[in-house]
Amino acid sequence: MPSRASEQVINLIEAGLRDGSLKAGSRIPGERTLCMECGVGRSSVREGLRVLEAFGIIRSSAGTGPDAGSFIASEPQEGFSRAMAMHLLVRSFNVADTIEFRELVEGWSAAQAAHCEDSAQRDAALAEAAALLDRMDDPKINQETFHDLDMQFHTLISALGGNAVVDTTLGALRSSVLGYVLAAVKQLPDWRAEVEILQKEHRLLLAAVHNRDSAEAQRIAVQHIRGFAERAKIGLQQ
Repeated sequence: MPSRASEQVINLIEAGLRDGSLKAGSRIPGERTLCMECGVGRSSVREGLRVLEAFGIIRSSAGTGPDAGSFIASEPQEGFSRAMAMHLLVRSFNVADTIEFRELVEGWSAAQAAHCEDSAQRDAALAEAAALLDRMDDPKINQETFHDLDMQFHTLISALGGNAVVDTTLGALRSSVLGYVLAAVKQLPDWRAEVEILQKEHRLLLAAVHNRDSAEAQRIAVQHIRGFAERAKIGLQQ
């Protein structure tokens, strides 16, 4: 837990985010200013900033120039993913419950992606998703690379849903269970057979989104997550 003094720094940044004086990309005031505004020493300021950085709220760069200093992060997923992964490790979150939650939200997100309005962005995302699947068809691909591309594919699909909170949450969920996934796939009796199943489902999902079949996109997304978890026995034993 941060000290009471460093909490003053955290509270100040939180207040700035609430009132709009700070937003994604904003530069955090320097140490001297924070010391004066919070009435604490430099060590407490640094501790508070380290806590915020660990949470993924701010990013810091050393050196001089316009990119040096601390800024409000524009991509919260890294800190969110780390926190969720740690809670999984200490069993605050049950892996099976996490997978079930992903089924619910990712199924909804896939359905929303099928409703996405025509645009150059949609066309580009679908083309990129198809290209990822082509790369995943490589018979020499290793498990780590396959699952990295798999996460990129699902991220593209969920992003088409247009809900930034859902997109960030799903990204964090995928990242938080990745360690369990990679450990589980090593126990599968036939990895190549599993790839064939996953790739077939990927292409069916992409086709459903492309064809604007929201019900089918949702069904396939849920089946995809549940089927893999059952075959890999992820979340069955806690």
